Amino acid sequence: MIASDPISSERESSVSSKGQIKGLELDRDSKKSDHAPGRRFGAMARGGAVVGIISSGMQGKTTMKLAKVAIAVAAFATTFGLAAHAQNDRAPLGVWIDHTGRGAVKISECGKALCGKVVWVADQANSKGCGLDIIGDVKPMSDGTFDEGWIYDPDNDAKFDVELQPLRDGTMKVIGYKGIKFFSRSFIWKPAPADLPLCVAE
Repeated sequence: MIASDPISSERESSVSSKGQIKGLELDRDSKKSDHAPGRRFGAMARGGAVVGIISSGMQGKTTMKLAKVAIAVAAFATTFGLAAHAQNDRAPLGVWIDHTGRGAVKISECGKALCGKVVWVADQANSKGCGLDIIGDVKPMSDGTFDEGWIYDPDNDAKFDVELQPLRDGTMKVIGYKGIKFFSRSFIWKPAPADLPLCVAE
């Protein structure tokens, strides 16, 4: 038998060991290089998902805000429409006996405003006043009153600004003023009876 060279065996063992070590190192490096792009791709994918979630969240919030605005606009329009309808219901239309009791004025709609004319006089000596325009250009206000019109005073042959306030007891407050209401005068008109004989055709 040929005796083995202990030095050669030792060298082969060393080379084999180094080869295994180097192989392991290369294998590890290859695994690292193989998995690194995956990790980066995974991070990018997760980042994209986060961005998508944030974007979706922002779009959702925007949609909710727009929905709230639309609801608010619809509610405002409904409230405004109801308020306008309520004002029309409270408009002081009809025949009213004035504060002196000597005449009656019929208030009607004249376009978008209110107007009024004499339709009854207590004293037939004043019958020439029948049909006389007494009130004009009175407009509905947001507070439920009717203002910015004029009223004619036949006793003094003068016109004044006027505000009409329908009251809960069925009467109406007539406020005459000149420019400002600080120096105004107020009167109460009452609804005329249904059988009041009118001096002009309605």
